Amino acid sequence: MNLARIVAFAAGIVLSILHWAGIVLGAALIGWSTENLRKGMLMGFVFGVTVWALFIAYAFFIFDFSRFIGLPLTYISLLISVALATLSAGFSSEVSRAI
Repeated sequence: MNLARIVAFAAGIVLSILHWAGIVLGAALIGWSTENLRKGMLMGFVFGVTVWALFIAYAFFIFDFSRFIGLPLTYISLLISVALATLSAGFSSEVSRAI
């Protein structure tokens, strides 16, 4: 893992804490730093799962976690974070090679 990907990963985490669009921007930065589509989508998937895990950890400390885990919001947040990150990283990975 090179330095550009580490910086993009950290910046994406910070941006996603501030606003949900940070998931898209962070994953796009990660995808931009990868060599091919497969690696870009894999890194986007890992980024999305990391963002979701941090959200669940935050919810664990703020809310009553036993009631929270049964809500549809839990699964919707997983779908949104992983899908947005994977697609955004894949798209930016392809665009970076086309330029």
